[in-house]
Amino acid sequence: MRFVRERPLLAGAASRALLGVRAARMRSRALLASAVLLVGVGVGAGGCGGQIAPDLFEVIRSPTGPSSGPGAALDLVVADDGTARCNGGPSRALPDPLILESRTLQRDIDPDLLRHARFPEPPGGVYAYRVRDQDGEVSFSDTSPLPAELKRVEGLTLAAAQQACGLAH
Repeated sequence: MRFVRERPLLAGAASRALLGVRAARMRSRALLASAVLLVGVGVGAGGCGGQIAPDLFEVIRSPTGPSSGPGAALDLVVADDGTARCNGGPSRALPDPLILESRTLQRDIDPDLLRHARFPEPPGGVYAYRVRDQDGEVSFSDTSPLPAELKRVEGLTLAAAQQACGLAH
């Protein structure tokens, strides 16, 4: 069988120009293939370590009195990867002691969360707290008679707001 050329042979400059176009096309395909490979590797690496960490718990702090001041409302979400989000903002790193305290506290308050504990809120409080996780919810006031682990929630909330999120209180 005889080979039939679909295009006529080009001579001189036209031939070199066509070769330049083909070479450019091949280079762009190679670059595209490299980019796809790098993105694939990046996604693959991100899939190994780039998973979103589960939330340990969420603390919703609401002002209950006039002495709480502006900006006192807080929605703090503490994640297992050592970050916190304040009021829907970006994740920010918690200092190491607060990471350890968050993980310990999550275990310690779990029984209260499971039974959906609600502590009385005597008058005169500055903040009301609602703590939630996937197991349940607990609510109390800063003037409620509380077990020690829930008093620690108040301290952690203030420390995380100030140290990780840069809030005044």
